[in-house]
Amino acid sequence: HMRDGRLVVKPIYEHAWIFSDGLAAVEVKGRIKFIDTEGKVAIDRGFKYDVSDDGYVFHQGHCAVNDSTGKHMGLIDRKGNWVMPPVYNNIYPQDTFWLLTMDNRQAVLTFGMDTVIPLVAASISVGDTAIDVTFADHTQSLYNMQGKLLVANQIRDVEQLMYDTREVKYRTNRDVDEGTEEYYSYEEPSVYKAVATCLRYEAEYGWYGLMSTDGRQITPPAYSSIEAIDKDLYLCKTDYGRGVILNSKGQRVE
Repeated sequence: HMRDGRLVVKPIYEHAWIFSDGLAAVEVKGRIKFIDTEGKVAIDRGFKYDVSDDGYVFHQGHCAVNDSTGKHMGLIDRKGNWVMPPVYNNIYPQDTFWLLTMDNRQAVLTFGMDTVIPLVAASISVGDTAIDVTFADHTQSLYNMQGKLLVANQIRDVEQLMYDTREVKYRTNRDVDEGTEEYYSYEEPSVYKAVATCLRYEAEYGWYGLMSTDGRQITPPAYSSIEAIDKDLYLCKTDYGRGVILNSKGQRVE
């Protein structure tokens, strides 16, 4: 007991978690049970213990646990009943939300079980003031904490692309001879650069597409690198290093 130090629950469990909503999770031979403040077992449904889980704690009457096989997770109420069936690969609390994962899809619920972001093929990051959703095609959208869309097709950065022209000029450099301390001149070739027609924009970190100078997206952000090789030609590579040549209309040049 926190006030007088009395032993309320005997140390008979392999693991134990803090009390939340009047219940505390304990591990017994690889299974999770929930006890009340007197140490009596309140929930015993054979939930499998997983060392990677982020603690078995109730949030507004709900707790994320594994099913008996340990392969899937769901949400239970304070009576041990499933309020969200155990069909998810992972469920963990973040801020005041539940972040649910099912294969390559994710969703966001409030602790009160209201849907903020429905299950979608995307990677979701809950920040302090907004929610970032990164879709499978590397586009990103920004939502507020209530799930309202703020920015569609969010752009992280835009860069001007330069290419090497075929014009080579020689410039004269001066250096000093360390032995004689006399200056001497030499010529060094220099390849001139020019500005390409298209810009390069970044959506998801490390994923790029071509953009016109008036801000129109010419290609999706499907490339891990884009390099201008001429005024209207671009070497676009995937994450596997395979490249294609596109023109300024986003068309593939064979």
